[in-house]
Amino acid sequence: MGDKDAITKEFMSRPDVFADAFNFLIYDGEQVIKPENLREMDTAARVLPYGMDGFPETKQKTRDVFKSWVCMRDDQYAYLMLGIENQSDIHYAMPVRNMLYDAMQYSQQIGQRRKARKKSRQQGDDSGEYLSGFHKDDKLTPVITLVVYFGSDEWDAPLSLHEMMSVQDERVMRLVADYRLNLIAPAHLTEDEAHKLCSELREVMLAVKYAGDRQRLRTLLHTDDRFADMEKSAADVVMVFTGMEMKNKTNEKGRIDMRFAVDEIREEARAEGIQGLVRAMRKLHHSEQQILEMVMAEFNLTAAEAEVYMEQSNEKGKADARFAVDEIREEARAESIQDMIRALREFHYSEQQILELVMAAFHLTAAEAEAYLDEPEETEEN
Repeated sequence: MGDKDAITKEFMSRPDVFADAFNFLIYDGEQVIKPENLREMDTAARVLPYGMDGFPETKQKTRDVFKSWVCMRDDQYAYLMLGIENQSDIHYAMPVRNMLYDAMQYSQQIGQRRKARKKSRQQGDDSGEYLSGFHKDDKLTPVITLVVYFGSDEWDAPLSLHEMMSVQDERVMRLVADYRLNLIAPAHLTEDEAHKLCSELREVMLAVKYAGDRQRLRTLLHTDDRFADMEKSAADVVMVFTGMEMKNKTNEKGRIDMRFAVDEIREEARAEGIQGLVRAMRKLHHSEQQILEMVMAEFNLTAAEAEVYMEQSNEKGKADARFAVDEIREEARAESIQDMIRALREFHYSEQQILELVMAAFHLTAAEAEAYLDEPEETEEN
């Protein structure tokens, strides 16, 4: 799939997603910033502070995504520099990190202004303007940095520079300049807030928000039609940060139906269960015909479908029913184990024999297998 940094950078670099994130942050979801009015900027910020020996030394920091925006608003030009920092993990020094990015960008603006003045021989009328390279009527372009967190847990790191300080004396702190973090984090978004997002950032944030609640995630994927037609960059983010896997279900436009992800997880786990049953019955020397009929009956399959699973079991060679720690997988796994137990009881195997077969087929301890045997049997749903 690729690393998380590359995947989030590709997604957040999309003009529609980038504009949507800042419209949410600045304008409460109003579509003021248009994707077509964004311009790519160099993500590297460089300054020349003085080093320990008194000589200048170059410092460089690289942002994840950095764009400029200019448009006419209220009969005036609005011009902003906008940066996004993607976070796969919580960063407890993020206010300082972002403050440095912004400060370096402002320093770079002053340096560019100084260079332009020098080139045009307009270095100022007084010593202050000459020394600073910045004139009285010069103005800086605002820089806004936004952190987008892709984890499902709450962001428990400081949201401001002041929160990082060891001193909390108000008389002192009122003299310490603060820097506040701009943050979008799924766990902190209500559904109403998420619906202020207009791009696929909405689907990504909602999917990650419910990554720890697999039932809620499954319902979301199956009831929200927007998950049925997603660009690959958005689908990749959803799969990486929710732990889902799916085969390449693209349509003729190259877009992806995320609803297949849940179905494939369940089908994969179901297949493992069927193959585990086939291997267990072969160990007991049942004929292929008996196994075929049992698989057809227990899993409501046609003969052709059952034969495919039996052939796959042959190819696999040995039991390997390890499943990811995932509620959807675990639910399907439990159903497969219970189906196997019912089938063996119908063939009048002793509880001890069933226990040993379940342990072998699904790599369980005796206690884990006994828990499945002790569960009350439920009527199968068609």
